[in-house]
Amino acid sequence: MLWDTVGTVNISSIRSRCAKVEAKCQFLEENPKHLSKQFLKSYIIGIIGTSVGLSLLVFGVGDNLGIFLIIFSWIYTGFLYKEIKKLTVDMIKLQIAKQKNWIYNPDEDYSKWQKLSQIYPELFRMGNEKQYIEDQFWGNMNYKNKIFYFHSGLFSYDVVTRDSKGRRHSTTYKKHFFNIYVSKSINCKFILTPESMFDKIGNMFSKKEINTESNRFNKTFAFTYQGPKEEQSQHIVKVLTPAVQEKLLSIHDRKKNPQILFNDNVISFMFDGTLFKKLHTNFKKSLDLDQRDVDFLTHELEDILDITTEMVQYLD
Repeated sequence: MLWDTVGTVNISSIRSRCAKVEAKCQFLEENPKHLSKQFLKSYIIGIIGTSVGLSLLVFGVGDNLGIFLIIFSWIYTGFLYKEIKKLTVDMIKLQIAKQKNWIYNPDEDYSKWQKLSQIYPELFRMGNEKQYIEDQFWGNMNYKNKIFYFHSGLFSYDVVTRDSKGRRHSTTYKKHFFNIYVSKSINCKFILTPESMFDKIGNMFSKKEINTESNRFNKTFAFTYQGPKEEQSQHIVKVLTPAVQEKLLSIHDRKKNPQILFNDNVISFMFDGTLFKKLHTNFKKSLDLDQRDVDFLTHELEDILDITTEMVQYLD
């Protein structure tokens, strides 16, 4: 059984997409020297292009052309590194999914972002161009004798601005998320975000600030919710017990910009950046999966489920 945050999972379509990733990996297994040959070729192109470019610069012949040649000659190397990193991440996640009987989809999914942004605008209505979800997992995990269903992925979006001269500037942002289904419904919808000066000023005027027993928690997180404070605060404080607060502070210290959304039967965790900051599996050396990468993803999910388990026991 699979659970999706906003709809159903087309398993047959996803498996056909994953087959393309597996085909690339199989090709590399059958041709173990292919990557090293491609990188050697790219280095030769880069060295030749750099030599010619530097010669043009030294002799003062076409300065712009010399710089262009140096940059252009290393584009293929950069492309190879980007492609091999993407393939490595896809294969790591695909093999982890097989080990744990999960479903993994590496493709960019614009329609999934549209649905998520409609239901969870607090987390997914960001950017003004190129919004999509990729690297999605669907599965379940047994944690402390309880089965939890989850949907996770990587949210990508661009923020495009124009300066005073009308020139276009684009910045790409990545956020990874875990959506956890809980059997008990949360009686109010609210989101926790790292507190900023704007939050403090806003709460001062709106009189919606909620204080818990922990001063550090109050200084670290800001609450956003709809409805009267008297009614909503009772539900919020009931969920955020002292033990939960400590666990949330711990994850705040370890992860970048944590955002936690509580909505009906779903608890969503979102963090800045990609899930894997460092890969131990190196396809340039070996196509074998490094167990440390599997352990890392398992540990990340267990951290989320540890907080979820603590919360759920106090829900009605």
